[in-house]
Amino acid sequence: MFLLLAGLLFLAPVWWLASSAWCLARNIQAARASGLPYLVLPLNPDNPLYMIFSVPLWPFVERFLPGSLHDAVLATIYGWEFLEKSSLFHRIGPVFILVTTGLNRVMCGDAAMTSQVMARRNVFTQHSISKTMMGVFGGNVLVADGDDWSRQRRIVAPSLNERISPTVWRESIDQATQMVRSMLALPGGETRGSVHGIRAIAINVIGRVAYGDPKPWLKPIEFPTDPDADMSYTDVVGLMTELIIVAALVPIRILRLSVMPRLLQTLGAAMEKMPRQTKDMLDYERHRAGDGHPDTITSRLVRLSDQAKLVDHDKTASKQYLTEEEISGNLFLFTTAGFDTTAFTMGYALGLLAAYPEWQRWIQAELDQVLGDDAQPEYTDVFPKLTRCLAFMLETLRLFTPILHLPRDVLSSGTTLTTTSGTAHEIVGPCIVYLVSTYLHTNPADWGDDGDAFRPTRWLNPSPKEGEPPIITPAPGTFIAWSGGPRQCPGLKMSQVEFVAVISTILRTCSIEPVTKDGETMDQARQRLLDVMQDSQPTTTLRMKRPEDIHLRWVKR
Repeated sequence: MFLLLAGLLFLAPVWWLASSAWCLARNIQAARASGLPYLVLPLNPDNPLYMIFSVPLWPFVERFLPGSLHDAVLATIYGWEFLEKSSLFHRIGPVFILVTTGLNRVMCGDAAMTSQVMARRNVFTQHSISKTMMGVFGGNVLVADGDDWSRQRRIVAPSLNERISPTVWRESIDQATQMVRSMLALPGGETRGSVHGIRAIAINVIGRVAYGDPKPWLKPIEFPTDPDADMSYTDVVGLMTELIIVAALVPIRILRLSVMPRLLQTLGAAMEKMPRQTKDMLDYERHRAGDGHPDTITSRLVRLSDQAKLVDHDKTASKQYLTEEEISGNLFLFTTAGFDTTAFTMGYALGLLAAYPEWQRWIQAELDQVLGDDAQPEYTDVFPKLTRCLAFMLETLRLFTPILHLPRDVLSSGTTLTTTSGTAHEIVGPCIVYLVSTYLHTNPADWGDDGDAFRPTRWLNPSPKEGEPPIITPAPGTFIAWSGGPRQCPGLKMSQVEFVAVISTILRTCSIEPVTKDGETMDQARQRLLDVMQDSQPTTTLRMKRPEDIHLRWVKR
């Protein structure tokens, strides 16, 4: 028995080393066949322990690892795309492969190749980790593929169309007005809570538009930290958004253990409550249907699904409605994506407005001309004219993209992609293709020599002809803040309307500026804000590590 155990202990690492060596050799051969440059890393970066400790390793990698090994390890560190900006692509090329003992990773910063990947959704499917993270409470339009995606998209997209824009506009203005009033009432108009405060706007707008749950803007957002506390649906989803990696990977029974930190216990309690809360909410929507309550995203999904169920009598036909689980999954997706991405985009925008007063005055000049003395501007009259606000949003998203890369799985071989230069490359599967937005959004070949500079005017058509839009549409594959192709985010318009409504309301009423430290000039304070924004790290989305260091003064105009 002892000899058998000793043999197993000896053979296990031998087998692991042999298996890893075989996978590495196979993957090197696949990389060579593609004709793309590649880096070799003799380990599997998808190992959970490596994923946990890779971010703290970054200073060590920068200081001690040489040459190609440095670059290979760097390309596995979560958030490297923002940390290193374009440097890795400049050294290696716009498309390269990271060869590992797991799956090869194709790092794509080429616009033409990106456009092809996004257009071929049945070949380049949603990445398995994305499905795990965002499918935690049911299938949804983000994690679905194939015919399942087509069905959900047909049902979901109408619930996010132009009909909700006036409601988003009014609620965003109301929330921003309350926030401005609160900020101006602070001593000297000074606060470190601007970023947190604007997140409260985002979650309240989602609550009103998605669930018909209006809330006043009272203070910067605070999620529950007591597992025994009462929690609304938006409280639960907001907390899960903050801790999405833990929520997706750690079982509820582990989170609920008394030895766990209180915040994680609260997360476990929230996840336990989620299914019952969702069922109660859907039952409530069915009960109140047609009695004059405001139309919401939830009520539309329920109504469309129930109507389709009545028509779908043929049991052999593929269903054309959402299951209860899919409604739950899509509502979770809407709340998470609509809150997280828009909230942090507006947070970065506040910092940029304070750091670049010239662009703040530029927007205010447009607001004075378009809005005049109109106390309650209507969406249809005003939104199309506020092109500078929208251009400011697009430029913020270009340089502070919420999602640093879009991963796609390639399950089979024989897929050929062509780069902007016209060179064809075979992508040998299985592998993962990462569409790296940080490079695509700054590539000098597409954005000019000032691609790293913040310049909102680049989005405006200087002399549009009749019938041409005032906002420039970038070339395919060069701007993927809302993804692209058939899988483009259905909430694109909603996020634009919310951003423009909030920023226009703030700048119409007041100006914002940095609070200087002792002995600091205003220019130094502005640079300090930019440094705080650059000190960011992605979780579900890109976010500042020290948002409280965005220390602003709100001044009434």
